[in-house]
Amino acid sequence: MLTATVSYKGQPMLYSLLSSHGLTYNNNMYTLELSNKAGGQLKVINSLENNTIELQFPQEVAMEDCQNIYNIISHIADHTEGSVHDSNAHIGYDEAGNKVFIYHGFSVWTDFIDKAKHKSLEGQKVAVYYGDDIIGEGILLTYKRKQVSSNKKEDVLSCTLVTTEGEQTFHGENMEIVPMTEW
Repeated sequence: MLTATVSYKGQPMLYSLLSSHGLTYNNNMYTLELSNKAGGQLKVINSLENNTIELQFPQEVAMEDCQNIYNIISHIADHTEGSVHDSNAHIGYDEAGNKVFIYHGFSVWTDFIDKAKHKSLEGQKVAVYYGDDIIGEGILLTYKRKQVSSNKKEDVLSCTLVTTEGEQTFHGENMEIVPMTEW
């Protein structure tokens, strides 16, 4: 089990904050079911005596779970003006080989993972989405991402595909490249 702790001052009101992220309150803790890959829950326990909020989650979590947990920790830290201690929540390494934790280093790590994902899609059949609309399908040749990533999957600014109509380049903010399994 991995743990991260937010230390705070005062008496934060957590119910509305955590319920907005889908957590439910039961038996003196908040819980959120994670993906099937995680095989467990996110547990959030507020210790009023110690002025800490502890988050516990399984070691094996999907990327979407990591993003969700990071968002929850960020929201708690912002709301409580707290400090995050996540040395017991090591989730990977960044491009330089430095340890990354669920909060500290997370943005750099997701950017690294996303770059690797897009690089591995080159030469593969993909669909390009703008919102919910598919604006193109074909073999991915190149892509360009935002210089300063917001760590969202829609950080693609342009991409070039080989389509049934030849080589096409798509430009725009907030595009997403998704692999396709059917030809």
